Amino acid sequence: VGAPMSIDFMALLEEELGAMGRQEEAEAEAEAPPAPAAAPEAPVVCAAARAPISLALPPDWQEACRVGSASGIGNVWVVPEAVSAAGADELLRCVNHPCAGAKWVALHGRGVQEWGRGEAVPEYLGLVLDTLKEAGVWGGGRGNHVLINRYAKDGGIMPHTDGPAYYPATATLSLAQPALLRFAPLRAAGSGSGGEGGAGATLTVHLPPRTLVVFDSAAYTGYTHEIIPGAAAAAPADCVNFAPGRACVRDGERVSLTMRVMHELCREGA
Repeated sequence: VGAPMSIDFMALLEEELGAMGRQEEAEAEAEAPPAPAAAPEAPVVCAAARAPISLALPPDWQEACRVGSASGIGNVWVVPEAVSAAGADELLRCVNHPCAGAKWVALHGRGVQEWGRGEAVPEYLGLVLDTLKEAGVWGGGRGNHVLINRYAKDGGIMPHTDGPAYYPATATLSLAQPALLRFAPLRAAGSGSGGEGGAGATLTVHLPPRTLVVFDSAAYTGYTHEIIPGAAAAAPADCVNFAPGRACVRDGERVSLTMRVMHELCREGA
């Protein structure tokens, strides 16, 4: 089996958005007689939370919730039940509200909403980012970029890195359906040597709904991560919080929030 490749997710998203824009321009040019100039497009208005939304991280979460130490991938944390059932339901209601329908982009087999570039992060997501800032996820900074991912029941994402566009720390909150998140050493294409993360260590974590996973430092820069596809994927032998071989069963679409600090938005003062 070849070494996992590094895939810059941000570059993939920009490529897909660019392709969509080019297609829309081509379709517009093909239409007959030019229509009168349209009014400026209104910004996307998103749902407001109708119930309190906040995360509950233990004060000692960086010690109590660390899961990767035994494998040598130290900076991975899994916080179970980080949001209440009512809070998760409210987040899902906002995510799936019809007013956000125009934000969904099809990207490599899943739906994605991007917030933070173009439109401000909506209030309901800001409440989550505030909690993570207080917990010190980004070294005292506040997240300014959110991707909402919606996977098919059997969907996943190939091994990739989040790239240098972000502060090297990612926080992902699972809202609907479980997943298996796997880390593997980042290797240069064609080389047999490990990256920053070490020589061959891998790590898989099980993410039930309402679970928060955070990874930073070497786990961010020296490893790829992937969502293992399949509606009943078996947990690998390196899974630390779910019985190896046990099926991770999904009976519907998976929804998650991936939150980061984008350097470009910091420079813009966002």
